[in-house]
Amino acid sequence: MTKKAENEEVKITVISNDKEETLEEIQEKIKSSEYLNSITTMSSTMSKLSKSIIESYQPILNNINRINGFYSGLEETIKKISEMQKTIMPDIINNAIESSNKLSNNLSKIINSYNFDNLMNIAVSSKLQTTLQELTKVIKTFHIGDLSGYETEYLKNNFWVLPYDIEYKDINSLTSLSNEEFNAKMLEHFTNDRINNLVDICIKNEDKKDKKILLKQVQDNIEMGNYSICNVALINYLDGLTLNLIDESSPKKHTSHFVIDALHKYYETHDSYLMFLKVEVLLNFYNSIYESDDLKNPTKNDVNRNTTSHGAKFSNEKIDTLRLLNTIWYIQEFIKETDFKDKFILTNSNAKEKKDKYTLKNRDDN
Repeated sequence: MTKKAENEEVKITVISNDKEETLEEIQEKIKSSEYLNSITTMSSTMSKLSKSIIESYQPILNNINRINGFYSGLEETIKKISEMQKTIMPDIINNAIESSNKLSNNLSKIINSYNFDNLMNIAVSSKLQTTLQELTKVIKTFHIGDLSGYETEYLKNNFWVLPYDIEYKDINSLTSLSNEEFNAKMLEHFTNDRINNLVDICIKNEDKKDKKILLKQVQDNIEMGNYSICNVALINYLDGLTLNLIDESSPKKHTSHFVIDALHKYYETHDSYLMFLKVEVLLNFYNSIYESDDLKNPTKNDVNRNTTSHGAKFSNEKIDTLRLLNTIWYIQEFIKETDFKDKFILTNSNAKEKKDKYTLKNRDDN
């Protein structure tokens, strides 16, 4: 190397999105309000992170003195964010905002305080940029993974299972809506074509002729706006769906809806977390629709199986027809997806909780 070359300032550039950028430009971009705002507003993305995970990685984020530590700390954080959003349980939701704010502040401090003068070659700067791009992607993405306890809690509060023809990853984008806004969104989502497709699927999934006829008549009455008739019919149809899950020899078949409790308990320790959440939204719905109410003077506004079946109160709301029809489709598809048809049996009646207990027959791991 010549003397002139030694004295020349080394200018390092990185190619990003077909544009050549200097390290100074990268640094300024990272420090810009756009990026810091993305970090500050990452609460919705981080809402599934537990407080313990944040605190366990605090030393890494607070004690980064070398570039390799900077890489490993951020990359490990990104990895944990992605993993934990798929495995975190609903009981940590209350700590989410506090936890995410802590992580946001730590990341902001790192970006503001890191000494970029140590970056003296293009390989290092490229790796840094790649890492920060991945981090930014995590921060800006609404949701990573399929479904979380955050969304199941939201659906519970809105008295819905997963809406037909909406991807798991899109549920999170709806969680900012109020109950009224969500219902309005569902009324908009369920176009005539989508409703007819949904009913056609339910009819196809049904084996018995009389029930196929009932669903077809529901379809006709939806078109005429006869929602009271639809809701009474769909509640009674829904009442019998859980019979598909219990053994023929099981007594007291009219309490088969309690089998959803057994399904939920099973998936607490078996299969995937996603299946657990899919059953959880179903259990939430069943707990609401079978909730007790005064038959003489009903007080609940939501459509209810007991008040409807006993003739105490009827709903003429289209949104109730949609949520019932949607739930019928959901549980039909769930039964098809699993191997639990005719597998549950009543083992004992829990008089204290006024619930019948169902368990899987011939399964030691129940």
